[in-house]
Amino acid sequence: MSQVKIYGLKNNLSNIKKKLSETIHSTIVEVLSFSKDKKYHRFII
Repeated sequence: MSQVKIYGLKNNLSNIKKKLSETIHSTIVEVLSFSKDKKYHRFII
């Protein structure tokens, strides 16, 4: 199982975090055929 880790400063990610999360999740589900029920990424702020 893979996991994407996103490192960044809170003030830099706050405006794009939701859209970035949706984009990463949909790409992992589509390309790697992972389940839609679980997120395979985490933000490290």
